[in-house]
This record gives sequence, C-alpha cells and structure tokens, in this order.
Amino acid sequence: MIKINLLPKEILEKEKGKKLIFLIALVCAGLVSVVLGVYGMRVIKYNGLTSRLKVVEGKLIPLEKVIKQVDKIEEEKKKLNTKIGVINTLLTESLLYPHLMQDISGLIPWNVWLTELKTNFKKDALILRLKLYSTNNYGVARFTALLEDSEKFDKVEMGDVSSVQTDKGVEIRNFSINCVYIHSDKKG
Repeated sequence: MIKINLLPKEILEKEKGKKLIFLIALVCAGLVSVVLGVYGMRVIKYNGLTSRLKVVEGKLIPLEKVIKQVDKIEEEKKKLNTKIGVINTLLTESLLYPHLMQDISGLIPWNVWLTELKTNFKKDALILRLKLYSTNNYGVARFTALLEDSEKFDKVEMGDVSSVQTDKGVEIRNFSINCVYIHSDKKG
C-alpha cells in the first residue's frame, strides 16, 4: 500500500510531537497515580496500625496494674519464704545446744572440767573446740576415749596438753580437743 501525504512535513512533525507529549503525559499520569495509590495504601495501613496500637495500649494499662500486683505478691512471697526458713531453722536448731550440753555432760568424768566451748555450725554437724582441765592423765585419756566411742561425736583430735601447778601444790592438766558433734543418728 502506498501512503500519500499531502500535508507538509512541519505539520506532521507537530502532530507527532503532540502525540509524543500526550504519551509522556499519560505515562507520567500513570506513574503519579501508581505512586499516589501506593502512598494511599501506606497511609491507610499506617492509620490502621496506629489505631490498633492505641487499642493494644488501652488493653495494656489494666494489665500493667495486674503485673504490678503480681510483682508485689511475689516480693511478699519471697519475704514470707525467708521468714519461714528462719522459723524452720530456729525450730530445728533451737534444741541443738541443750542436746549438745547434755551429751557432753554425760561423758565428762568426775575429775575433768570444761572451761571453754567454741562452736562452728556446718550442715548437720557442729564443729567443736573444747578446752578442759583434769587432775590427772587418766581423766584426759578417759574423756578422749568416751568421745571417740560415742555415736554423737566424730573426728576426735587431741590438741595441746600442758601441766600447771596450783598454789596448793596440785598438778592440773590443761588440754584441748577438736571434734564434730553430729545431731542425728548417723556417724559421719
């Protein structure tokens, strides 16, 4: 097919320019509408998230009060458990020293005197450091043997032994013993 154009070239080029401008404007309008659409969707999404955040924050306010109450209750529970522990310790250990003194006094021979008793409590055992006097070596040996044979005392170790002359001429033995007092039926 043959195309015959009677219009001058300048008019045809102006027409082409108008068409080109129209296409560019159409493409720009399309891009602007896509950008505005995306922006609008983002604004709608942002507004939705903002309103949802306000709702969630509104629900959190009563929950924060509950959390504070729970924290307060847990703190009170800790204090009560501490008090219960102290009470249990007092109940279990309150009779320890009277039992200890009863057990020691039952073992001390007539010629031995307890002058000092130091204690250190560890787990279910009480570490003892005893300082004693005796009128003779028999008292020292007898008391040491009685401690070693007892179910209530363990790890009996003899300390220093020395002699002192009294004003009346009586010789007194000073001695110390380290041992463990077991306040249970087991000997460890």
